[in-house]
Amino acid sequence: MSGPSIRNWELAAALSGRHEVTLAVPGQSTRTDPRFQVVGYRKGQLRPLVREHEVAVISGFLLHENRQLLEAPHLVVDLYGPFALESLHMHDDMNDKDRYVLARLQREALTQLIQAGDVFLCASER
Repeated sequence: MSGPSIRNWELAAALSGRHEVTLAVPGQSTRTDPRFQVVGYRKGQLRPLVREHEVAVISGFLLHENRQLLEAPHLVVDLYGPFALESLHMHDDMNDKDRYVLARLQREALTQLIQAGDVFLCASER
């Protein structure tokens, strides 16, 4: 699993101690956990899951790619992983114009998250 996937898995495990939790993963998951439900989804098909739950926890490009998440009664945005900064080194081979376009897309996705969120998670206790 990637770093964000591990974080989501552990967050689901921690929340499952006091709440009923469903972890939605892109595609099909072969992993299960007795503490929470794991369900796969395809891009653009999260509406049924959103309607079945009170709270959705999202991060990265998830909202940008799945606008139906705006229908969640309560939206928690996990800002722990600064994806726009973390990916800078991954695109050294791009020309400046393409890097600018990518940076703009990442800023738009981050702005959407901040505008939509009801509660935010970050790396600081404060």
